[in-house]
Amino acid sequence: MRNNNRARPTLRDVAKACGVAPSTVSNALADKAVVKPETKALIRKIAHELGYRVSPLASGLRTGKTRSIAMIVSDITNPFHGEVVRGAEDALIERDYHLYIANTDGSRGRQSQYIQHFIDRQVDGVILMSYASNDEDIQALVRAHVPTVLLVRRQDTVEQDFSGIENEHSVHSVLEFLTSLGHQRIGFIGGPASSSGARERLNAYRSFMQKHAGHADPALEESGEYSIDSGHQSTYRLLRQNPRPTAVLVSEDMTAYGVLMAASEMGIKVPEELSIVGWDDLFASRLPQINLTTMRVPKRQLGANAAKLLLQRMANPSADVETLLVRPALVVRSTTGRAPQEEQAVNAASQE
Repeated sequence: MRNNNRARPTLRDVAKACGVAPSTVSNALADKAVVKPETKALIRKIAHELGYRVSPLASGLRTGKTRSIAMIVSDITNPFHGEVVRGAEDALIERDYHLYIANTDGSRGRQSQYIQHFIDRQVDGVILMSYASNDEDIQALVRAHVPTVLLVRRQDTVEQDFSGIENEHSVHSVLEFLTSLGHQRIGFIGGPASSSGARERLNAYRSFMQKHAGHADPALEESGEYSIDSGHQSTYRLLRQNPRPTAVLVSEDMTAYGVLMAASEMGIKVPEELSIVGWDDLFASRLPQINLTTMRVPKRQLGANAAKLLLQRMANPSADVETLLVRPALVVRSTTGRAPQEEQAVNAASQE
């Protein structure tokens, strides 16, 4: 039985036990062809018996690679982020890379600290899914020659590999669905202006309304954090209008839960008086108590795409910058229905 109080075995200990040079042990454990197969087998057997493991830090000093990837997210408690992380982790572990997660809670300062920490730790690459990409942080990664992929949120002034969501076509498809149900006065609750994805969805909403309704009414637009509280507050402002919207597109499921809460408190029936469409298709959206119509984003594929782009960048640092986009799919559940009778009557009259 191994004595757990003994000093950790070293490469030299393995070499002495095998009767070979330390360089032979190093080459054998790295599976290099210069060592005969039978010698490799002996060295691995004795290394296992002694409890010797290759140090990633020591290996990194020799090879310049630590087999480690950092992934920085803005809110690890958001179920959307968890699914994306899983997608990246599954893709990276297949290539023998270890993923380290850092949560910024939407703090630019905390993000900067983590980025410097990972630069100092000599990670092989970074996947950045920040609340709002900070140009200075990305420049720090560029100066340190750390391969970097932006995930979900772009950076306007720095061109980087990007794994994201196709927003314009997806928003238009939702709005076409709602107009097919007779809705004309359609509200929009978006995310923070600092998010490139939120800006893209808002612009897509405006362009659709401009084309199909003749104008985009600013009174029907709300924005805020991706949270239940933000959706709750935005809904009270939207639904106090006269006439109020008969449908609302919400650019995140968590926010849409706040919309459902507010509508219930105000005595507004869903979907008879208000149709609601979310975005992401989180697990809770499928529960019978919620049953939210939403845009299903292939979240794990988003993460897998980010990992693929990063591995490509690490293998070929001078390659052209690449973008991979996933396209959400509409999932119709019980929070959408035909526009109220009075709305349909107004629509019919306007077409005569």
